[in-house]
Amino acid sequence: MSLLNPDGKTMGLYFPPGLPERGGSCAFASMRCLVNCLSYLSHNTITDYTEDVFKTKTPKEIAAIIKKELGRGKPPLIEWFCWGDCMPNMTDKVLAVMKALSAMGFVQCGFTRNKLLWTECSGLTNIRMGYTTEDFDEIDGLAKSGLVAYPNYDTGETRLYWGTHKAELPSALCGSSFMSDRATGISYEADCSVCYARKRGCFTDFVYKKVTR
Repeated sequence: MSLLNPDGKTMGLYFPPGLPERGGSCAFASMRCLVNCLSYLSHNTITDYTEDVFKTKTPKEIAAIIKKELGRGKPPLIEWFCWGDCMPNMTDKVLAVMKALSAMGFVQCGFTRNKLLWTECSGLTNIRMGYTTEDFDEIDGLAKSGLVAYPNYDTGETRLYWGTHKAELPSALCGSSFMSDRATGISYEADCSVCYARKRGCFTDFVYKKVTR
């Protein structure tokens, strides 16, 4: 059983989707998010294994597993929460794993509704974590500190904001199969590894800081 599993060209971590009272990890999910979840709130051996590893292993052990699974032949990019999210009681452990992976030279990305996790990891090296909100009035204040995602469940698009004080002007749009640059209007393949390699979408203006693995 692998802890990392593919999401397009990127290797990601899949946590159990859904509300905690139903065995999920999405403590901050809205009803609209749950109703439109692309995972259909399905648990499987992958999500169960991820949950078990994060509950029973230390941050150092988890980081070592991820490093071994990635090896040197795959992209050094790790996507968090392809399904699910970070539970409040798991915040410190997830942050510790992120810090350990960062020290190994891996680039990390993903989206969370755990505001504490997002706040704490926004300043870490080689991490581009987005905070998902459905409150449009929050965007201006949050985007000053990092990447913010505003989902549109009707169109399947997510507006991405960072470093802007004008919420009506998202920096990019990300869909299930495309990413569109707001400045040019040009659409590209939506895949975290592609956007990272070409510095698009979430990775616009992202500068990799070399770290010895």
